[in-house]
Amino acid sequence: MEPKSKTQYLILYSIIVLSGLFMLYFTVFKGLFKTWMSQGQYSFAPLIPFIFLYIIYTSRKQILNTPVRPNYFGLVIVFFAYCLYLLGVFSVHGFTARFSFLVMLAGFSLFALGTQMMRRLAFPFFILLFMIPFPEMLDRLFSLKLRILSSMITEDILHVIGISVFRQGNIIDIGSMQFNVANACSGMNYLLPLLALAALIGYFSTKSMIIRFILFISAVPVTLVANVLRITGTALIAKYWTKEIASGFMHDFSGWAVFMFAFFSLFIELKVLKRVVGKRRDALGSERGFGKNGDETHKRVPDDLKIMPLIATIGIMAIFWCGFEAVAAKKKDRPLPVMENLPLTIDGYVGKTIPEDPKIKEFSSVTDSITRVYAKEGQYPILVYVGYYRTSPELKGFIHTPEVCLGSSGWRIRKIDYLNMAVQPDGKMLKTREVIAERGGVRQLLIYWYQIGNFTTGNEQLAHYYTGYDAVLGDYSDAVKVMISVDYINQSDKSTCQEQLWEFITAFYPCLKQLFCQS
Repeated sequence: MEPKSKTQYLILYSIIVLSGLFMLYFTVFKGLFKTWMSQGQYSFAPLIPFIFLYIIYTSRKQILNTPVRPNYFGLVIVFFAYCLYLLGVFSVHGFTARFSFLVMLAGFSLFALGTQMMRRLAFPFFILLFMIPFPEMLDRLFSLKLRILSSMITEDILHVIGISVFRQGNIIDIGSMQFNVANACSGMNYLLPLLALAALIGYFSTKSMIIRFILFISAVPVTLVANVLRITGTALIAKYWTKEIASGFMHDFSGWAVFMFAFFSLFIELKVLKRVVGKRRDALGSERGFGKNGDETHKRVPDDLKIMPLIATIGIMAIFWCGFEAVAAKKKDRPLPVMENLPLTIDGYVGKTIPEDPKIKEFSSVTDSITRVYAKEGQYPILVYVGYYRTSPELKGFIHTPEVCLGSSGWRIRKIDYLNMAVQPDGKMLKTREVIAERGGVRQLLIYWYQIGNFTTGNEQLAHYYTGYDAVLGDYSDAVKVMISVDYINQSDKSTCQEQLWEFITAFYPCLKQLFCQS
């Protein structure tokens, strides 16, 4: 049926695109929904698509008055998004796969509707970004930074008001109670919804881009202040009341209270900004999008543009689906390696397997792992962790950087360097990362790397993407994370520990390759 008006054209094209994307991204959406339901900072995300539709509805007159002129550059964006999709799915990099959905949606929209319409839809597409969780590494890193910063400020406030307090990392000890500023108390639960709210408040309340921008970025310090108030209040209740109340009802209630405080702070800030910046086009009008209004002559779609984008989009969707199925069909799983087959004796070192916490294994989403301590007379004990990761269609957590784990355990990272080691028989360099951390007077020297087949890297993102590359252009999609560390006390022992680790890795690496790099 040929669309007879712009309204019919837009509705029909939207149905075709969204139906095709739903089928292509069904597995990605399943993982996305699980993330929304399991992580508190994204509990608001299911509302974002409805907010997107509401903004479109309130802007319908301006949308209908905006000319439709297909832009073929949109097809380039669509193809790029499809490459991101394949890379993200087969590298189990959830952010890449999910973000590719928005890129592909924008590409199809640009192809069928044109540049002027995309300017009109710029803000609704921007709001859709809030439904995509951060990359896991960045999420944990931001959370850790917020937790440590909030803990430091809380420590200073408690000192100022005369309360004795000891802090180690994100653990605060006030004598009567010791509490850990956990992920749920990092402030991320407030930051993301407040950023979305700040963007929406600015969009619906003012046309001044300066006010909108200031209001949006101010959500970050507002979140930090609100979170510090919550942690400080919890410490004061534990000190002068009871720790049961501090960790029970008041802890849960204070979460809602400080969020409302932050929410109303944004409205107060908006009022102040309007007075300071001035009322520049602040009167609410009918225009809700970016760009200029069109005119009534654009309510019809030119006859030569009615069918072509619809047919082309259906064809592209079919090609994409067949391409995905072809890649998925040729992907193989290597035989699951037996971790215990790693030698217990390496270059005179005798290993002892350490039981692992099941919760930690579940948190890291590792397929299998082993932790051992290798000891040798006259040498520092060496701790070895080897984790095997196999891709999951639900885009569950995958390999992550050890710096996050060290920081959350109270270690302060002093130095991080990339380190290339000549330990491979074929002459290729083993690309690793060296970390020096300190906690309570004890220093730790850690060398870690990710292994995908014969490819090695100390960069987590490269490990993700090479895993996807290996699945799309090769046959496999799995990886190994190796962490080897030694603890020492005196700074003068650092060079000795480095030499010891290098010698051990030189002997250990062939055993690792024999176990994991066989087809």
